[in-house]
Amino acid sequence: MNKFNVVIDYLKESNCDGAILGCTELSILKNDNNLDDKFYIDSLEVLARKTISACEKKSKKKEAI
Repeated sequence: MNKFNVVIDYLKESNCDGAILGCTELSILKNDNNLDDKFYIDSLEVLARKTISACEKKSKKKEAI
């Protein structure tokens, strides 16, 4: 976690608006350490939300038929 924090501190000091957590392990790290949702973008969470949204749209189209 120390190396992770060093990188994140550097990003924040460089005025970075956010960090993308692009690995499964980083999603777990985010959840286990209550990391700030305003700075971190969890790619698995984005994928899950988009998948649910796409399925809902398909379901509504089928109901309309």
